[in-house]
Amino acid sequence: MKLNAAGSALFYSWANLKLEDKRALAAGLASSEEPADLALAAFYCLACGSEIAAAPYVRRLPEKEAEAVKAAFR
Repeated sequence: MKLNAAGSALFYSWANLKLEDKRALAAGLASSEEPADLALAAFYCLACGSEIAAAPYVRRLPEKEAEAVKAAFR
């Protein structure tokens, strides 16, 4: 992952992020309303054990994508 700020670039390994940090980043991406971003946000909310937090993202997904995200946790 590459972070840009004030003309500098910092490279950081996605693997080093905690699950909650990944959830927060994915939630920020979901504001795009793109199905892939919504699915990622829903996935990480579910991975963190929060069906309640995942619900708004899942509701905005097309049915096929919503089912695929939920299926990963069955």
